[in-house]
Amino acid sequence: MQPKVSYLRWIALHLLVFTLSPFSFMLAGLLVGVLVSIEPYVFGVSSPVSSRLQPFYNQTLYLLAPLLSGGMLGALTGWLQFVAMRNLAAQIRPGRWIFMSALGMALAFLAFAWAFNGRLQANPFLLASLFSGSIYGLATGIIQARALKKYFEIAWDWILASALAGTLSFGLICASAWVAEGNAYFWLIFLLSAAGGIIFGAVTGSQFVIWLRSRLVGKSGSQIVG
Repeated sequence: MQPKVSYLRWIALHLLVFTLSPFSFMLAGLLVGVLVSIEPYVFGVSSPVSSRLQPFYNQTLYLLAPLLSGGMLGALTGWLQFVAMRNLAAQIRPGRWIFMSALGMALAFLAFAWAFNGRLQANPFLLASLFSGSIYGLATGIIQARALKKYFEIAWDWILASALAGTLSFGLICASAWVAEGNAYFWLIFLLSAAGGIIFGAVTGSQFVIWLRSRLVGKSGSQIVG
């Protein structure tokens, strides 16, 4: 059987994942809220030690939200990517691919939150998108490119594709961080997240199209299905 990679299916999978991204932020926020609620029990007794630890505890809590939401999205994205291309690259280990996708997106979302929340004063949205996309491309792309080099002559293009996809889409996927709160904006967040998924899938999927048309190593009969 000829291995097939459907470009439209690839985009549709990313559209599905990232449209659901607001729910990952909600779940992460819920967990952070629970941890905040137990703070009085953790630091109920005033002491020099507790007064020094409490700021660290609070900072850690608010770093958990982007880490957890990014990790959940990254793991789901990595799994769906593996499912989409398993007939093409059968020897890729799903565990490593999924783990690196989760790690890269968790670090990228953390970088976006850090950069957007006043750490970078000029054009915070643009710089946060560039920063988080670069983090994702490096953290995820390098390891995944090593797995892909068995199948493609220039697998290192995956690093650039991952970084570009993250740069163009993470600002939309993280809409919960910058869109105003309220019922009127609820669906806007989902629409922006869906747009981010389409962009992410289109960019990374285009890389597979390029590979399969001109750079396939030791394979024959592979084809793109639109």
